Amino acid sequence: MNLHSIRVKVSFPIVILGIAVLSLIIGYSYLINLQKNALDVQSTKFIKAVSLALSADRDLYQAKVAELNLVTHTKNVKKYQQEHTENAEQVTQRLAQYKSVLSDYPEVTTKLERFDSAYNEWFSASKAYMADKNNESKQSLSEQAFSELRTTLDKAGELAEQISEQEIARLSQTIATTRFTVISFVIVILLIASWFSYRIPKQLTNQINYLTSRINDIASGDGDLTGRINVRSNDEFSDLAREFNRFLDNLQQLIRDILEQSKELSDLGGELSQVANKNNVVNQSLGQASESIVSAVHEMSVASREVAGVAQQSSSEADNSLSLAEQGLTAVAHSSSRIVSLSQNMDQAMARSTELQQSSDNIAKVLEVIRAIAEQTNLLALNAAIEAARAGEYGRGFAVVADEVRTLATRTQESTNDIQQMIEHFATSVEQSIKAIDEGKHFADDAVGSFTQTNDVLNAMQNSSTKVNDMAMQTAQATEEQTTVADEISQNLSSLNDQTVQGAQLARSTEDVSRKMEQLTDELNRLVNRFKV
Repeated sequence: MNLHSIRVKVSFPIVILGIAVLSLIIGYSYLINLQKNALDVQSTKFIKAVSLALSADRDLYQAKVAELNLVTHTKNVKKYQQEHTENAEQVTQRLAQYKSVLSDYPEVTTKLERFDSAYNEWFSASKAYMADKNNESKQSLSEQAFSELRTTLDKAGELAEQISEQEIARLSQTIATTRFTVISFVIVILLIASWFSYRIPKQLTNQINYLTSRINDIASGDGDLTGRINVRSNDEFSDLAREFNRFLDNLQQLIRDILEQSKELSDLGGELSQVANKNNVVNQSLGQASESIVSAVHEMSVASREVAGVAQQSSSEADNSLSLAEQGLTAVAHSSSRIVSLSQNMDQAMARSTELQQSSDNIAKVLEVIRAIAEQTNLLALNAAIEAARAGEYGRGFAVVADEVRTLATRTQESTNDIQQMIEHFATSVEQSIKAIDEGKHFADDAVGSFTQTNDVLNAMQNSSTKVNDMAMQTAQATEEQTTVADEISQNLSSLNDQTVQGAQLARSTEDVSRKMEQLTDELNRLVNRFKV
């Protein structure tokens, strides 16, 4: 492979641009994957961890409410004890799930080591207070342990949010660094491609101008065949220059040979001229015999003109038939290609529109599921608000959270309704598109009627062929007449054969050859002498 060829030079900037585009695609694909992974981590780890911390805090509040109910009420003691125990166990379960979700971050486990001891202290103090509810020291100890445990749970939520923010910051830095690297690399590649795009065409233009200038110098050099083109590169232009030089070498040698043969031909022309003069004497004695042939030759000339006229008409009609046939073939090929292409495009468009309609139906189903989830979330938030209201002062914080969840669920439901309306509008547009494509399909089927025009063209071609056949018959008749006249000429020439065959042929041939040879020799000498070899 010649790396100096024009094809390689021209393709090099394109290859560089392709590398730049490919690098840009790979870089941004990597960035998209980073963002996707970050979103997955946020949704599967940090959001879930915050939710678990909030749920544990809620369960702790519910255990505290059960404790207060047990202290302030004398009825349903077992029920309140059971609620206290279940909610306390859920606190430990949810925190265990929290640690499992954030197991990849050991600093979280380290900072929550105090939870187990704080939980045990609160649980023991709470049990002791419920057993001896009139003991204020046990009540104070329970309150203190509860406050410390709540602080630990709040720290768990804060840790999840802090690590989430750190991950987002790290990802942002990675994305910025990667984007800068990709853009810098692409800019460098584009600068290189721009340099080659300027340098290579300029180099090719200089080579073309040089070749054109040298060829013009040689062509306008008054027949000077000694000039040559200097080869200064190793590409197709150098091959062209070498081939042109070789052509000049061959042409120079050819002109030398013609000059030598022209001299010999001039000498031979003189000898033939002397022979022609002797033959003129013989031709004078044969003049009378030639007169009898003139009338027959005239009749044959007339017949030949008729044949030529008929043949010309036949040729014109044949050309017309050929033109019509070509038009017919073109119309058939064009119509067939257009209809097949249009039908395939319509089928593909119909299939794509059907896929879009199915996709919109699937999106509608997903929206129904999201709407049901939003309604269920709203209902759960309402129940939570009711429970918080029952809890009084202790459930006020939880009521605020429940109200925010209900607001978020309501906004989700409203957004789902908006999206549903968009999907319905999109589905209507898809149905209209399918109808339009179906109408286009019918129009493509109607295009088959264009073959009628093709048939008309082919019929016209057949009529023209019939005319050609008629002309051919007339040509045959004229040819028969010409044959009859030729027979008469042959009979007349037979009577003069003994006197004219040798003399007439020798005279005409010798005189014509001599005259033409002299003319050609003079012209050849004039032309060849223009060249410098």
